[in-house]
Amino acid sequence: MLDPNGRNLYTSLLTPPPGYSLDQALGTTFSLDIPTLLTIPVHLSLLGAGRSDDGIAVYESVRRTMDRVTLYLQRGQMRAPKDGNHLFGLLEPCMVEVEPPGDGVFHPKVWVLRFQPDPGVQEPPLLRVAILSRNVTDDRSWDLSLQLDGVLGEESIESNRPLARLVESLPGLATRELDADRHAHARDLARDLMTCDFALPDGAETLEFVVPGLPGTRWEPEPGDRLAVISPFLKDTALRRLADASSNPVALISRPEELEQVSAEVCGAFDACYVLHDAAETEDNEGEIDHDTHGLHAKAWIREQGTRTSITLGSANVTDAALLAQHNLEVMATLTGPRRKLGGIDDLLGEKGLGSVLQHWAPGEDVSDEDAEKVRARERLEQARTALARGGLKVVCEPGSAEGMWRLWLAGGVEVPESVACRAWPVSRRPNEAVTLEAGPEEHRTELAHGGPAYLTGVIAFELTDPAAEPLRFALNLPIEGLPAEDREAAILRAVVENRDGFLRYLMLLLAGDDASAAAFMPIAGSGHGHWHKAALDELPLLEEMTRCYSREPERLQDIAEMIERLQRRVGGSELVPPEFEALWRTYQEAMERRDG
Repeated sequence: MLDPNGRNLYTSLLTPPPGYSLDQALGTTFSLDIPTLLTIPVHLSLLGAGRSDDGIAVYESVRRTMDRVTLYLQRGQMRAPKDGNHLFGLLEPCMVEVEPPGDGVFHPKVWVLRFQPDPGVQEPPLLRVAILSRNVTDDRSWDLSLQLDGVLGEESIESNRPLARLVESLPGLATRELDADRHAHARDLARDLMTCDFALPDGAETLEFVVPGLPGTRWEPEPGDRLAVISPFLKDTALRRLADASSNPVALISRPEELEQVSAEVCGAFDACYVLHDAAETEDNEGEIDHDTHGLHAKAWIREQGTRTSITLGSANVTDAALLAQHNLEVMATLTGPRRKLGGIDDLLGEKGLGSVLQHWAPGEDVSDEDAEKVRARERLEQARTALARGGLKVVCEPGSAEGMWRLWLAGGVEVPESVACRAWPVSRRPNEAVTLEAGPEEHRTELAHGGPAYLTGVIAFELTDPAAEPLRFALNLPIEGLPAEDREAAILRAVVENRDGFLRYLMLLLAGDDASAAAFMPIAGSGHGHWHKAALDELPLLEEMTRCYSREPERLQDIAEMIERLQRRVGGSELVPPEFEALWRTYQEAMERRDG
């Protein structure tokens, strides 16, 4: 049970199974790293054998998938990237900031994906659900995930209804209006969830979903004989509620600093308390890391009742906001089965379970209270973050005085605490290009770092500083006016392709299609040096590949036509297309026109 050696990469949960291609994907997260999201399309589209470090593969993957991918996240919890990237702007439509009703936070971590069989594959559509304890970030914490694959049926499955209701409700939580297509995507996936018959993991006989925080939903702990709890964050009242439902609370696994804050009475209700072993805490995390990118982040509780075991896992910590008041919007799944097949708490704590990475915890010396001024300073920073997130800011694009240049303005008025200073920059630029914002309720405009259309974006990073606290950085996906969308995409493509070698690599990628292999990304003569060698064109099987596409998959040639058109929209783009290829391309253009005519 919960074997620490049975590891799975986040991206493998999203990769289509053999013989299938992505149709729709919907995800939820509390916080988001934009660079992490940028890698996901590569896996969803199966392009470039997972080469998320290749700009051409990433660009084409984003172009192909982003109208079919929607990620909902808590407003104000997008992390500011450490470096700029003009590709970030292409993610604007799929990053949907939300706020749940009331004073809770949006905290579910789930993906719902629909895959369609490839042409010639005689299989039904496949629906995949991944219930996670982690956000869409690059954190290397100890997390848990549950992957469920299933096929659509004719009858409704009532145990799926809570998850279907969550998915259907998401567009209504958005902080600004979504387009009709994304509303329809959520509606369609919710409908599919209601009839999906999921294949359960070995040993599990039943599956139930619960969504605390959804109107009309209440979660209550089930009584049991024995209990083990895993949670990185704890509150006395919620933990006591779980423990009181069990005749014998066996184990509590958390972080040392959280266990220090739990009362001795509640900790004493468990036979033993555990933390991750020091080696497990730091594994694969050498060097400088953020405070929240390591350690325990898994959330689960295991209940034994007679000869049966239930495992509940998902996004909810054992806190009052998540489990008692249920102000937060969470998602959890419970698997139940016979203990001899599914395993139990003794298996969890054994050497083949988490026992190999755990150590006993005992209360240490009293931890001194944190400096009160630091606490107040952090509260001021959070107050400023909320004010900016809810302040109605927008981004305005205007043509610059020089040809091909654009100006970018942040418009609106926001009042923040007097001691807090604020700087801002587009995520397409580097943080050292930030400008200072003037705070105040009156409407005003601040000019941000600007340049060519490739750098235009509505995703704006902010840095808030207070003399008594560490700086707080985050980003917002703001409404943008005056964006020359087609010119921006053409400029980004021009920047990604860079030179004629890049053009050839992109060309081979388009010809290979969804079955692109690593060969499409192997260096071509002159690659990396910015020089064009005619021999490179002769070395590529262009004639064979284009003839194959013309006869079998003409849509591939249409992709090439659109790519060339986007390049030629930009000044200097035409010089990226080798004259030798242009002559070959005209032949196929004429053939397509005759066939279509």
